[in-house]
Amino acid sequence: MTTAQQIIMTALRNKVTAPVVHKVPRPRPDLFVRVDQAAPRRTTPVTDVTTVFIQVYGPDLDTTVDLIDVIRELCFDLDVIDDRVLGWSEDSGPVDFPDPDIPDVTRWQFIGTLTQALL
Repeated sequence: MTTAQQIIMTALRNKVTAPVVHKVPRPRPDLFVRVDQAAPRRTTPVTDVTTVFIQVYGPDLDTTVDLIDVIRELCFDLDVIDDRVLGWSEDSGPVDFPDPDIPDVTRWQFIGTLTQALL
């Protein structure tokens, strides 16, 4: 089974130049995208609904917000990019989401819900 996180990470890796990861990499690049997910919820025998958290870490506000805006738009095309995606809805954000472990970095986050077919 392919997770919502994997679907989104693959789509983003094909469309953005910044690294797309699920954990903060070491060494940490100036700009990168982190994708996390909550536990999926089976809504029918053939579909899952999953809350997904997308964070952009960047060197400054403009760079970070510009990239998160590109990603937000891309998420609404996920059903065109991947046949398993039945829908995307944005739940909240984007919002400034400082990382207390690396205060010299700008981090913004938005949250959405991915509905996917289980093939």
